[in-house]
Amino acid sequence: MAGQIEICNIALAQIRSKSINSLTEASIEAQQCKLHFDIARQFVLRDAQWQFAKRVEPLQLRTEEQLEWVYAYQYPIDCLKLRKVFGDLEFKQSMNAGDISSGYLSYNNYIEPADVSVPYELINDGDNRIIGTDLEDAYAMYTKDVKDTTLFDPTFTSAFIYYLASMIAVPLTGVDIGR
Repeated sequence: MAGQIEICNIALAQIRSKSINSLTEASIEAQQCKLHFDIARQFVLRDAQWQFAKRVEPLQLRTEEQLEWVYAYQYPIDCLKLRKVFGDLEFKQSMNAGDISSGYLSYNNYIEPADVSVPYELINDGDNRIIGTDLEDAYAMYTKDVKDTTLFDPTFTSAFIYYLASMIAVPLTGVDIGR
């Protein structure tokens, strides 16, 4: 799979710019790639439900109360986008439907049941993001912030390259190129 520099160089090639050897070199191309790389990666990850970045995890209960909700859960630290919140029953039913991986049950090979999301609200208490819901023992399906480029799906990598190229095009080539 493509590494960070290779992804940057393909994006640079899309806009007919010079390639780089490192994100720390003194070139404008390296500076722009370094500036936009993580923002572009996170944007494209959030944009679709990429299988390689999909996670299903039990939520961690918090002690404080939320006025409108019975339960408050900690927002997963590696979550870029919360896709749905659902209960233990739906999870167990999907596991009983045959989701067994290598002889053990695995959250992240979870078979997604039809729309089982329960109402929830994302709350910012100043220091933390909290998920408020009336569901006890809640699970979350979310998009994980995957940084390891070797885990990227080829389709994701392609979309990421084109989005990164769109972000760096004007700073590197100017607005008059291509007219």
